[in-house]
Amino acid sequence: MSNSTTIVKIYYYLTPLFFLLDYVWGQSFRIAGLSDPVHRYYYYGFCILCGLICYFKPVLSYLITMMESSINIFILVLGVMLPIATIGNLEEQEIVSVGLSWQRLINFVLTGSILLYNFYSAQANIIKRPDPP
Repeated sequence: MSNSTTIVKIYYYLTPLFFLLDYVWGQSFRIAGLSDPVHRYYYYGFCILCGLICYFKPVLSYLITMMESSINIFILVLGVMLPIATIGNLEEQEIVSVGLSWQRLINFVLTGSILLYNFYSAQANIIKRPDPP
């Protein structure tokens, strides 16, 4: 088992802990871009599914992790940009919280780190492979 596969497994094994932090204390670090709790819970289920795929099919771990991390960053960017883009459509009494909160920053650093680490690990494994005969 390679070091990058171990880090990916730990990343996905911690998903229930992130879910617990979100469910019990309302602190969303894994998917801070979604404001609706129900959608976050579905995303945690998706992360658990990704972890199961990585566990049973380690050869797919690079692809699955890069896909999930890219989706997470996309949702995070949308979560920051959509309130800014729609601020002109709000009534005067409505107050919108926009910007990069500390939870979103932790989410971005965590997800971006896993994405970059996984990308460069996959690239290194491709370079190490011998050419087919």
